[in-house]
Amino acid sequence: MSNQLLDALRKLDPSGLQGFEGLVAQLLEALTERRFYLAKSGSQEGRDMSSRHYGSNVIAVECKRYQNTKLDERELSGELSQASRSIPDLDIWVLIATREVDSKLIDNLTNEAINLGIHFEVIAEGIENPDSLEVLCAYSPNIVIKFLESIISPNQVQELEDYLDNIAIHPQFQAKKEVLKSKFCSDIIGYDNWRVKQNQHFLDCLKLEIKSRAAFGQPINIFSNDVRFIERKELLDKLNSWYSNWVNNKKIFTLLGEEGDGKTWGIAHWLGIKIQQSDLFPAVAFFSSNKISNDNPSILFSNLVAHKLNLQHEHCKKRVDRWFNNSSDNVPRLLLVLDGINERYDNLWWRNLLEQLSENTWLQNVAIIITCRNEYWKRNFDSLSYLPINKYAIPAYNNNELTEALKNYELSRSDFSDELLKLLRKPRYFNLMLKHHKSIEINGDITVERLIYEDWKDRFKRKAITLDDDKFRGLIRDLAEKTKEENKKYLRDRDIEESLSFISNKSQVFEELITGGILKNQDTKNQIVPGFLHYGFGLLLVYQLKEGMEQSDKNPEEIISEWIEPQAEMDTKAKICHYASLIALTDPNIPLKAKTSLLNAWINSRNPGLDIEKEFIAYLPCDPHAYIELAEIIGSNTFQNPWAEELLKRAFMKWKEYGNILTILSLALEKWLGFLHCYGFSLQRHPSVSIEEIRHEINERAGQELKPGNFIFQGYNLTVIEDDGLLRLGRLALGLISRLPRQNFVRAIATGILAEEIMGFPSKGDLFNWVFRTAPQTVWHEVQSEVEQLLASQSGVAKKAAYRLLSYEGSQEAYQLQQALPTNLFPSNTYDPCDLYVQWSQDNYETCIHRTDLKPGWIAACIQSICINPELVVPDDLGKRLEVLVEQISINSIWSTYWSNSDDSKFEQFEPALCAYAPYTIADLVRQIIRNIAQRTGISLRQLTFNILENYLIIDSEEKNNIYQVDFSHAVAILGFLETDAAFTRLSQLKEEQPNTWKKEIVNISLNHWQRNAWAKHWFKCFMNTDDRVMAWSYFRLFLRCVDRRFWLWKDKFICNISSNNFQKFYFNFLEDNMNEIEKSIKKHEEELEKYFLCYRISHNLLQNITLLNF
Repeated sequence: MSNQLLDALRKLDPSGLQGFEGLVAQLLEALTERRFYLAKSGSQEGRDMSSRHYGSNVIAVECKRYQNTKLDERELSGELSQASRSIPDLDIWVLIATREVDSKLIDNLTNEAINLGIHFEVIAEGIENPDSLEVLCAYSPNIVIKFLESIISPNQVQELEDYLDNIAIHPQFQAKKEVLKSKFCSDIIGYDNWRVKQNQHFLDCLKLEIKSRAAFGQPINIFSNDVRFIERKELLDKLNSWYSNWVNNKKIFTLLGEEGDGKTWGIAHWLGIKIQQSDLFPAVAFFSSNKISNDNPSILFSNLVAHKLNLQHEHCKKRVDRWFNNSSDNVPRLLLVLDGINERYDNLWWRNLLEQLSENTWLQNVAIIITCRNEYWKRNFDSLSYLPINKYAIPAYNNNELTEALKNYELSRSDFSDELLKLLRKPRYFNLMLKHHKSIEINGDITVERLIYEDWKDRFKRKAITLDDDKFRGLIRDLAEKTKEENKKYLRDRDIEESLSFISNKSQVFEELITGGILKNQDTKNQIVPGFLHYGFGLLLVYQLKEGMEQSDKNPEEIISEWIEPQAEMDTKAKICHYASLIALTDPNIPLKAKTSLLNAWINSRNPGLDIEKEFIAYLPCDPHAYIELAEIIGSNTFQNPWAEELLKRAFMKWKEYGNILTILSLALEKWLGFLHCYGFSLQRHPSVSIEEIRHEINERAGQELKPGNFIFQGYNLTVIEDDGLLRLGRLALGLISRLPRQNFVRAIATGILAEEIMGFPSKGDLFNWVFRTAPQTVWHEVQSEVEQLLASQSGVAKKAAYRLLSYEGSQEAYQLQQALPTNLFPSNTYDPCDLYVQWSQDNYETCIHRTDLKPGWIAACIQSICINPELVVPDDLGKRLEVLVEQISINSIWSTYWSNSDDSKFEQFEPALCAYAPYTIADLVRQIIRNIAQRTGISLRQLTFNILENYLIIDSEEKNNIYQVDFSHAVAILGFLETDAAFTRLSQLKEEQPNTWKKEIVNISLNHWQRNAWAKHWFKCFMNTDDRVMAWSYFRLFLRCVDRRFWLWKDKFICNISSNNFQKFYFNFLEDNMNEIEKSIKKHEEELEKYFLCYRISHNLLQNITLLNF
């Protein structure tokens, strides 16, 4: 270093703001952009806090400025010790020497400073050029000149400026400046450096999910570019108010809420804003419950600092004690967040930590924020009034917040059902909705059940609970099984503990189940929340269905029916099937047949729910193959369901543009159009033609003996079937194709035409024609390709298919090619007036009715309007020929559904002719149908009962006996709803008389209904005769559980006989206000009565009329 700079520096006072110490402090601030406060020795109270910025690094400078000054280690050690004692918040002790400092001395002083919890640095003259002091001065020459210009001459000022400028352009200047800067910017320098680094790290974690998970054990990346956080204005106001008043009350801000209410994100958002708004904001220590390891504040904070500073724990403890015990009066040194204290450790652990933090030493220096679930805090901390708590419960999104949140993603509230909107008000569910809305092509639409299911799957990814997805599912399944098998409304704690036997941290998981809204706990009794119970049942059903299919020969429908039947309520059955379907569809390990069977059980539930149409359609992308298989089940004769077919059509149309769904659907449509019945269409079959003859002709056209399964004909894939219902899928396929790009399905259409030609019955010509004629673009090139392939073969069937394909396409090119085909492809048919599907008239019927080549069904249909003419002349054997028609009508299917099925239509069509010419045959059919009444249940029984009234004239004793058996259950059901004691007496007698059969079970059910009236009387009487309002309320609630319409018969009597008048007027008003509730309960309890009463009334009148006929 030149004498010029040294001489100037020597003229400064060694200490003070305007002295050498003050110069060094300002030069370090300029170099590091950190604050360095020039420490003053003296008592702890002797610092002038207003003379520096809060949070600065506190620096003490020891100057050895003379060349001949001896650097005595003992002297320097003493000065270091003295500085640490007299300046309690000292961060850094700097030795400035104008001579080289021995490295051993530096090491010794460094170790001593570390032991004192202080950082030590040296700025000294060295052999390097320039040395560290020259670099420090040359970096901020204006500061140096400002300090010296009053004590040196103008010429010396100019010379010094030139000297410092020369140093700044030295080749080594930049490198040495960076080395010097890194020393004084180190995290271990002081509180301010650590605070800046700590808060910057916190902000960085809020920007990236991977950093957030590493730091907090959960995603809190609210500042990520792909996250649009909705500002919780009310929460921000509450936090700002608390923080501004913290200096006065030192309260702990406690944010309460339920799982998924956005507590953690709300706090993190506020902290992020405050750090960005103010460089002076205290250091933030954000501890998730799974990341905190000690309940001693000193150790906890020391570990936090040690983690960042890479120092020994003991050294960090000294720094922590110095930093956090010397706060200003109005700003905390540390803002501590304890996030999710309900998730880990027991309440005593947290209580111990909070009590220590509430001691004056920590409370005056550390501002504390806690997040916790409502139920956990209420049970464990609400009673601790000595804790200084500022409590706030975060609400769900309000209307404005929800609207804003949806608007950010170009959505609106009208896009979701009211039930779903209730869930979306929770930030947790809202974010889940967005997650799956973004990946909708593989996940399907969002439903309430889908959100609950996804929340279950995601819940333990966000928590530090050692429970993987399989174990978690096993736990929920086990709890649901306990509830189902033992028919328990409540589970005791020990039941839960048994289910948690395989888990080490039982209490933690148990607490998660309770505070997470899964279990309701009260006095060691636990009840699974209904929505989650249905999910648990769904898991159990899927598990047992998979196991049953692997271990037995039972079909899936039978396993589902046996498992689901014990559930009493129709709503419950439907919800279980709903959840089971969702679980199975998203599990690749579940067999396709199981998925399809669950979907079929759900869609055929008696009360599937108001939103089933949207929900059923929503899940198709989860597994399109299951929906394809379901369509084939629905289309079969066994499971006719037109409503389900319509839902499937809508589902395929909604998702046609997503992922590979159109590809999968295209293959299915070609398969459906390629269905070929080995006995042809049902209309081809009639007694006048042998079925085997029809099959032989089909085999001739196919060129082989057809058997069920796939086969290839002239390069086209066809499927031989034996189920007439599956042929209907060809019409469904054409309906779907009509809404899709036609050019992609010309191959499928050609396959369908070819299948019909092989069967010899073109049943869908009008639909094929319509699909082509409504095509928005020409499909000639695709049609031409298929026609060329068909004509390339020598098969007459293929050429006929080509002809029809050209005919349907209908363009000029198609017509020209059609004219070039052989003229004998289709032999000309002679005109046959009897073969037209029109009603025969009395003028032309005679020629047709004597022909024996016409089908009996055709004849019956064509003479419907004229067979009522008693003078009509018909062949004597006509009745005999028509008798075979009854064989086409199923006694199990007819009169069994709300809508007319094929058997109903056939009966309606055949009845006039059969009644006119084969009355005993159709009468015998009706008797068979009625004799089968004991096999009917539900809607099928109801519909048959209506039709019996029209036909009781032909009922004999055998049919009458069967009706009596059905009538027994109806009559017994009515007895259960009568008010008289005679009804109870008769039911008791029947119970003794009946053997252990289904009749005795019906009697027991009816007895229970009768007794419910007595229970209702009891609770109503208790309600009207107590002065205790709480007990009156509970009596009334129990009364609502059992009241039915008999209430109107006895209510006035009980009201007149009340013994207490204290609350008489009050109770009357209460009854009046709640009459709607009573009527709703009555209506609910009368549903079964109404069902039975309708059938009872019909059958009772019927039996009376039959009895009269017998006389």
